[in-house]
Amino acid sequence: MVYFYFIVVNNTLEHITKESIRKQVWDYLEKHNLALFPRPVHGRIPNFKGCEAAAQKLADLEVFRNAKCIKISPDKPQEPVRRQALQLRKEVLMPIPRLRSGLFVRLTPHSFTNDDIKYASTINGAKELGRPVGLDAVLTIDILILGSVAVSSQGFRIGKGEGFADLEYAILMEMGAINESTPVITTVHDCQVFEDLPQKLFKEHDTLVDIIVTPTRVIHTTARTNNLPRPHGVIWNLLTPKQVADMPILQILRKKHISNGEVCTLKSISYQLSLRITNIPKTTRVRELKDLLASNGIKPSSITWHGAAGSAILHYDESHGQNTHQINMDNICSVLNTLKIGSNQLRVNSENVS
Repeated sequence: MVYFYFIVVNNTLEHITKESIRKQVWDYLEKHNLALFPRPVHGRIPNFKGCEAAAQKLADLEVFRNAKCIKISPDKPQEPVRRQALQLRKEVLMPIPRLRSGLFVRLTPHSFTNDDIKYASTINGAKELGRPVGLDAVLTIDILILGSVAVSSQGFRIGKGEGFADLEYAILMEMGAINESTPVITTVHDCQVFEDLPQKLFKEHDTLVDIIVTPTRVIHTTARTNNLPRPHGVIWNLLTPKQVADMPILQILRKKHISNGEVCTLKSISYQLSLRITNIPKTTRVRELKDLLASNGIKPSSITWHGAAGSAILHYDESHGQNTHQINMDNICSVLNTLKIGSNQLRVNSENVS
């Protein structure tokens, strides 16, 4: 059993961020060979060794046994959880990865064969055998099961940093499919459990966890006893126009709010400088690029990712406190031109984006 602790200096936490915690967990899992395919785990919800045992331990819980409809994340370590739920003939909702082409797929396994269940537990199988679910669906979800990078006994959760689980929770709240009493559960390796995570890192949009299930134990967090607040819906001023443009489901939801006379102002972004990077291997994940850039001192305010085309755009804007007049693009280009992903030498072009 492993608990992570933070270095405390003069009674303050030193240089702790969500990203530093992610790196600590990812590094530990890799160093101690505690992960399964796909690897490396950096940039992912890690597929930990023991995920099958954790899924079985979860399936034995009364809250799982009594549930009729369960929303389960599409992450690889939750695949055995999806299989357990389908074997028990429970209705499973799986989010469409990155919410790019919809909201959820619904799996109703009453007529599924054993082979169907095994296939439907995978992302591709769920897409093929499931039915799409939109915003107008009438749903009552009994429990939510998420993947995580790090969690704490307080109920704080850190994902891989893209915010999709938080958005899914917010959307389900708006649909009336869940409420504040709906249990949120995560399955993780023991080494992903922290005794404490700094509360200052967590904001109003972050989803809390009620139960943590590892291969060896079940932890009931203190999130409810401490009355920690939970998101009530989408917080529009935390989303950029690009984020909304990339997720049609958010466009539909925002139009619905606006038609009801509600204010849905998005986060103001004014891009002043940008660079296009090309020759990125098409198998690269955006997190791999972010880690490479950060390790070389390159920190854009945001990235427009076109992984399928082998390119990305780095944006610098003043809304993130960056003085674009002081950014030396020549120096950044010089560094970028030395970087490789695999055997591919990155290529850089300056680009004007308004």
